[in-house]
Amino acid sequence: MPFAALDALYAGILSAAKESYEAVDTNRGRNFLLLLRAYHINHDYRVGGRRWAAHEFDEILNLERNGHEVLVSDLHSLVVFHQDSKFSQVFIEMHFYHRSFSEFLDSETRSKNLFITETQVKAYISEALVQVINQVSFEPSSTRAAFGTLSQENPVVALALYSDEGKTLSDQQILALAHNDGWRKFDQMLSKTWHFALYHIELPAMLFFIMQRLKNELEEPGLADALKPYYNEWRKLIKNYFMENYQEKDWSEFLSGLPPEELEEGETEKGEEFQDSSAHEVLC
Repeated sequence: MPFAALDALYAGILSAAKESYEAVDTNRGRNFLLLLRAYHINHDYRVGGRRWAAHEFDEILNLERNGHEVLVSDLHSLVVFHQDSKFSQVFIEMHFYHRSFSEFLDSETRSKNLFITETQVKAYISEALVQVINQVSFEPSSTRAAFGTLSQENPVVALALYSDEGKTLSDQQILALAHNDGWRKFDQMLSKTWHFALYHIELPAMLFFIMQRLKNELEEPGLADALKPYYNEWRKLIKNYFMENYQEKDWSEFLSGLPPEELEEGETEKGEEFQDSSAHEVLC
């Protein structure tokens, strides 16, 4: 085993850091290895080709400000967080001093009982995001939510990506969102001009999948119908954005993956309303 000595060193450092981190009262109940692996996966753009700055990712993980620094405080010989030189604005990213340590974290054969799968990370982050969204409340004088350093779009976009377009969300998570005004929160938290929300079909794909789960598996047609207008609105925004900003050869294949429009009450099978046919634009 060519990496045996190196892996033993990494395992010793990682185990000691884990014990030290989890022994602190404020960190009790947290999984050090899972959190470290989450930052690792975020650093590598592995989920949806998206990466969040460290301060944003702290909030996605429900950690305190600068939680990433506390996490790696005993790992500074292996990994640190610093400014990404490719950005002119502040963008703090994870940096590995040795590529072999990143590879160690990726290999179950090498890291053995310290290994955390990407599936575990995605499930953990999805649950954290559902909690964040459910805790959102809007001030009476405002329709926007405040998230500190975190852009209010990020929890919804991250949920769409980390839940594999909603496919890995549990029944309990879907129902929790539905019963906590989640669809209106999605709509209010997302900017209708933000390039990321408009550039990816993961958002309508997640809404469509949740809608079908509510209607078919969970037998909650009323909750599914409540989601339908929000789904159709975002589907329309994304389709129009691509058709207005790109040539047909560029957007036709992309939009072929867009889920179908859902008929709302008062519409015929062709998507036309019985009375006011101009009220809805038909999206084919």
